[in-house]
Amino acid sequence: MSKVVLSRVLCGTEVSQHDESLKMNSVKLVPATLKGYTRSSLKGEEYPAITQTEGQGKVKGVLAQGLTETDIKALDVFEGDWYQRIPVQVTSDEDGTTFDTNVYLYVGDMQLLTGTDWSFQQFLESGKEQKWLDDRCDFFDVDNFHRAS
Repeated sequence: MSKVVLSRVLCGTEVSQHDESLKMNSVKLVPATLKGYTRSSLKGEEYPAITQTEGQGKVKGVLAQGLTETDIKALDVFEGDWYQRIPVQVTSDEDGTTFDTNVYLYVGDMQLLTGTDWSFQQFLESGKEQKWLDDRCDFFDVDNFHRAS
């Protein structure tokens, strides 16, 4: 998840720029690798799906450290019913340290998996991130969650 999307999920739209900065400064993003899983594109979607694999699969991503219980609940709301938060271990790409954490496993319609690796870099470079941010109705549920918190 990009820092921009993470900020949007953790803070909502009704937070001041100062409070958003405080929140994001409290979260440390560490490049990490998740082994035994793959990240695939989904038909008709800009976002990926992580699924468990029998082979040598691995997913390069980031470990978000310093999340609060409320942050995790906001992420649960954002990810929705097609993703299930499960415990996993990841390895820091910086120093090889192993961390216990959680990942959102895709449990939606498996026929939507393309089998094609989803590229975060391409997502950013193509401008799809901003388009995706502008078009997402999923943020509606996250914003309601923040209003109720």
